[in-house]
Formats: sequence, C-alpha cells, structure tokens
Amino acid sequence: MTGKLLICNSGKQDIASIVQLLTSEKYQVDISLQPFDALQKLASSSFMVMIISIHSGESNWLDMIPLLNTLHPQLPVIVVTDDGSLETERIARRGRIFYYLMKPIEEKELKAVLRDAWKKNQN
Repeated sequence: MTGKLLICNSGKQDIASIVQLLTSEKYQVDISLQPFDALQKLASSSFMVMIISIHSGESNWLDMIPLLNTLHPQLPVIVVTDDGSLETERIARRGRIFYYLMKPIEEKELKAVLRDAWKKNQN
C-alpha cells in the first residue's frame, strides 16, 4: 500500500527520519515548511494523509488544523509532537485530527496509523 503524503514542519532536519522511513515504505512524500505552502499544495494535488510535526511552543501549525478540516474534511491529519503538554494535545484534538503521536515515533505505530488512515480514505 502506497500513497501520497504531505509532511509539514518548520524545519526539514526535524522530519528527516520520518521522510526516510516513509520513502523506504514506498510512499510518495511532499514536504511543506510553512502553513500557507501546505494549503497551496493541498489545493493543487491530492494527498492520502497529512502529517504535521509540531515542536513545543509552536502554534502556527496547530492554528491551521480547523481550516484544514473546513477545506479538506476527508483528509486524515496526523499530529506528531515532542510537546508533552495537555494543552497542545487538547488544541490538536479539538481540531478533529485523525491521530496524535508523541516523539520518539515508533515505526510500527506510525505504519499502523497510516494503514488506518488509508482505509478511512477509501471509504
């Protein structure tokens, strides 16, 4: 099973391990470093899943989640974070995300979440 994924983060180095894992699993990966760029990519291409990697204190990607749900209600959004605060998780879940993962990411869990997201997209 492969598909096109949009991975979002403010810095490429922070998502390098996720990108490497997903490309080795034969997923097509596109990267967005700014929320506006992500919206442009979503408008011009079809993605199976969007993965947003958030650092402690970052709010620009969290603020974008409700807009994503309005513009792309069928797109599963997975949030990956190193921020253990309940406030960050509450904000993300209020945005109706598909899944919330804490870093460090377990490869097995990420693969299972992507499989579930792919199934959701097929319905």
